Amino acid sequence: MRRGHLVKMAVLLYRFNSFIKGGFTTMSSEVGNGEKRYHKVASVGEVPMGSGKLVEAAGQKIALFNFKGEHYAVSDMCPHRGASLAEGFLDGGKVFCPWHCFDFNLKTGDCTMVPSLRIQTYEVKIEGGDIFVAC
Repeated sequence: MRRGHLVKMAVLLYRFNSFIKGGFTTMSSEVGNGEKRYHKVASVGEVPMGSGKLVEAAGQKIALFNFKGEHYAVSDMCPHRGASLAEGFLDGGKVFCPWHCFDFNLKTGDCTMVPSLRIQTYEVKIEGGDIFVAC
């Protein structure tokens, strides 16, 4: 096997292991004493209906979406090949990966095309025109 292939395989394995540690399952958004910790990530006007935006909270890259007036937050990286889901498109309550069209339910993180793939979802709340994500 060529050295270039080995390097690519090592990068993919590293990304896969990162998802195993936190991207495939919904992690608890509770911190310390059981209270949820919300982080302001955007204002409502920054995420127009039908679009997504890459935000960061607690050191995590999160794709924030406005689908039919409801806001959703999911882990940004597609577990298939690492594309940014914030750049994906929305349809039927799902975000579709911009690279290979893997679909992820905005509420559950489940993938219809490959049921073994899943992304993390985050609780979202709106207060006074600001969007907060629990993580």
